[in-house]
Amino acid sequence: MAYELAKLMSYEVHDRIINLLFNELQRDPIEGFGRPTMGQLAAADREVHLKLAELTRAGLPLGPNGELPLDKHVDDVLRLPSVMWLLMPRPKGNPDRTPSKAAPAAPAPKHQPDKRPTKNHKFDKTKGKRVKTPMPLQLRGGTPNDADGKSICFGYNLGTSPYVPEPWGFSLTPDSQAVEIGAATADLGLLATQCRTVLKALGKDPSSKFPEGFPWLKGINLIKVEAANSLYDFAAKVAWLCDEHGVLFTVENPANSYMWETKFFKHLVDRFFFHIIDACEYGSEHKKATAFLANFSADRLRQRCTGNHTHKSWNVEKAEDGSWRFDTAKEAEYPTKLAKQLALALFDKLLESQQFKLQDNLEDHAPKVSSEAQPRRPKGPLLLTEFKTKVVVSCDPAQVPPETIPEAASPPLQGIPVGAKRLDVQPVFNEKGEKAISFILREGPVKTAQHRTRMLNHFLERAKCLQTEEARLHESLDQSIRPVLATKRLLLFRETLVEAGVDDPQLFDDLRFGFRLVGDLQPSGQFQPQWKPASLDVEQLKQTAVWAQRAVIASCRKGLDDLEVAQAVWDETMEQTMPDKQWVKGPFTAEQITQRLGPSWVPSRRFGVRQNGKIRPVDDFSQFLINATVSCHEKIDLEGLDHICSTARFFMGASTEDGDMRTAGDKGSAPCKRAPEWSASDAKDIFGRCLDLRQAYKQLVRHPCDAWAAVLAVPCPADGTVYFFEAIALPFGAVSSVLAFNRAARALRTILSRVFKLATTNFFDDFCQLELGLLKESAWKTAETVMQLLGWKISSGEDKRKPFSKSFEILGAVVSFKSSPIDVIEVCNKESRCVFGDHVPQPFVTAWARAGKRQVIAQAEMFPVLAAKCTWRKQLSGRSIIWFLDNESARMAFVRCFSPVIDNYFMLQLNSKFDLELQTRNWYSRVPSKSNPSDSASRLSFTEYQNCHIQDPCYERLLKSLSDFESLMQLLERGGG
Repeated sequence: MAYELAKLMSYEVHDRIINLLFNELQRDPIEGFGRPTMGQLAAADREVHLKLAELTRAGLPLGPNGELPLDKHVDDVLRLPSVMWLLMPRPKGNPDRTPSKAAPAAPAPKHQPDKRPTKNHKFDKTKGKRVKTPMPLQLRGGTPNDADGKSICFGYNLGTSPYVPEPWGFSLTPDSQAVEIGAATADLGLLATQCRTVLKALGKDPSSKFPEGFPWLKGINLIKVEAANSLYDFAAKVAWLCDEHGVLFTVENPANSYMWETKFFKHLVDRFFFHIIDACEYGSEHKKATAFLANFSADRLRQRCTGNHTHKSWNVEKAEDGSWRFDTAKEAEYPTKLAKQLALALFDKLLESQQFKLQDNLEDHAPKVSSEAQPRRPKGPLLLTEFKTKVVVSCDPAQVPPETIPEAASPPLQGIPVGAKRLDVQPVFNEKGEKAISFILREGPVKTAQHRTRMLNHFLERAKCLQTEEARLHESLDQSIRPVLATKRLLLFRETLVEAGVDDPQLFDDLRFGFRLVGDLQPSGQFQPQWKPASLDVEQLKQTAVWAQRAVIASCRKGLDDLEVAQAVWDETMEQTMPDKQWVKGPFTAEQITQRLGPSWVPSRRFGVRQNGKIRPVDDFSQFLINATVSCHEKIDLEGLDHICSTARFFMGASTEDGDMRTAGDKGSAPCKRAPEWSASDAKDIFGRCLDLRQAYKQLVRHPCDAWAAVLAVPCPADGTVYFFEAIALPFGAVSSVLAFNRAARALRTILSRVFKLATTNFFDDFCQLELGLLKESAWKTAETVMQLLGWKISSGEDKRKPFSKSFEILGAVVSFKSSPIDVIEVCNKESRCVFGDHVPQPFVTAWARAGKRQVIAQAEMFPVLAAKCTWRKQLSGRSIIWFLDNESARMAFVRCFSPVIDNYFMLQLNSKFDLELQTRNWYSRVPSKSNPSDSASRLSFTEYQNCHIQDPCYERLLKSLSDFESLMQLLERGGG
């Protein structure tokens, strides 16, 4: 509470520290270890506060989003190794302090002093006494015996004993793609060299007869050789295990190592690929033959010394600690070139087996940054250029530039550096839509309409034939998901998937059994591969269940501060429990949920978001880490405005005036003729519309076995109690729901394009249809009939279900196909886009210039941000916003939330107050005037904003704040009187 009252740290954030300490105290320890002690918790708590103090030495400013000074540092501090190390469980038998000495079982015999006289006829009192070696300070509190009860010397734990074997172990995960095993000890190498030297003098070579060591070895030498043989045995077993499970492996050792001749590796060498390289060809200064044993052929690991370079001689040097070190120790690390070639060899094999696919990640060059905090200084350029220079050349449309500029280049390519590569910027490709367009233009309007009618009649007949089997299938479904899937014709959907060639073999099973919410989501084959592993295991998530069940109560009650939103969320949730929907079940108390699902259920908070005048419920599956348990193998490529424009562009340019076409077909692009029914103008008479699915996520279900992770917590405004609901339909807010729905939506789009020849793209639940004028009625009826036939519900309101038009709204923009001598696709903002422009109010200008300042550019750039937050309060509330400013000083002032200029500081304080009230997440970026969409409005020129709503800015609150600020300044100037 003290932190809260001092405005240093919020109670909720401080509660995270307490929860961490108590969770560690209550966590069940693994076998052989005890729980952390109260002393460890106290030390960790002290370390947390010391680190917080270090991070705030420069001051305690509020965060960019209005958070208290310490709030933004707590999460980072709790993840520090120095904190977690103090909370690590200690082995049993290793107490915090030295235990008291146990009483002897029998009385110790009295000491009998040596009665022999000394030289001076006196007794030496030290004679006959047992001298005790003091316990080293580092080992006090340790364990003096091993698991077998044998004594352990001091040097064992101090690391000074030369006889201590190095600990080693290995764990092979089921989904390993590659495993590298290193087996080597410097002592063994030195011993082998010494033995070989002696025996060569005797004319003998031990490697052929005794590769596992001489049988007459004793003492230290025998121990070292046995340890090495154990390591070789282990490495060989793991290599066999990897090959048995289809996992790639490499084992590296010097080519002349005795390891390759041992009984452990002899069969491996005969069975697999044995590669030998010279390290000097891979970046080393020495010539050293190194062997790589692998279960795949690697041509990159076969380069031997060419002899066209010099080698550094092998030497031994004396280190600072007095020990002697051979140059071989420096060769333990791979040179950069060798490491790269080894990695590329593995990639070659993986690409050959088609387990991985390399793709261009140019879009990921910009660093990924948090939306909650903007760094003050960029650690690198946000955009990285891929080329040293770029040259733009205009040429005849019929002329195809070469892939690489030759030496004898013809105009206009002369002057471009020889060897320069052509930069191909491919348009967004919609293969399925382009094939549908090619079919329409090639076959003509009559045959296209007949084809669609024929396919509809076919599947209508199939629906009648499958009616009995569909009913039987629905009866076999889990009782909880049956109502949500009542309208779906699942067997018919499976037949359309096969007809369309949708490459997603698990989609049908996921539709009828439910989509998984947690765990590893297997790739569907409909999207580009991109692996994003889970950061938390499912079992680890279940261990947090008790804590999450308690924490969600306080989290939900905060939503009662806005009763309008809380009531709307409660009403919507209760409506979803109605018999005609049954998307959720409830309400239940926590005890009732435990009876239904067991104790290990993890709740998610449901909260409301204002959107387009409505309040939309969202399920926060990230708060208690449910989303963190999901592993994805694909990246969803949404078909946005670029795809729509690309498809329309193909429609416009697919045929020429004389009817020649180059169309996309099943066997690639081929020249053909446009159907004679199409005139040149009709073939470019494009219309569009948006088909929208109604309550899209609620038309699919989650898997019944994930019910424990599908519990929604909703506060009731009437009594303030938090009730729980069991989500049956896909929750809006789960990572897995996004992938699940997009799999189904992409399959629907493929069915419409391939089976029914409809030019369609989809962006989540919005399906954009493009069609020529003569076929727009056919396209309208076909698309809606297909959706109805398969059991998918579409939005039927007048604001959603609009007919084909030359100009239509989709994805927050207006797409228009206007008639003009040249083919033009116009994309502009919706009329709902707002803009304002005005003179800065005179009181602010007077205040900025009161000290005789003439340069007020920074203030003039900062003021529109405040005006926008006042004018569009309702629209901005609770949103993530990107602000573009045309002045670096103003931008950095917002980022730092500080400025030494008093007028700027006043506006920054006001800005922080607005952010706290609006609960916005802000990102301030720089934009040049030429690229600034608001540049014309700042000059009071509104000709560019014909499709936008021009609004009058609101200054009332700003002027009131300025008046209060001026009064305060005058009071300070008078000395506070």
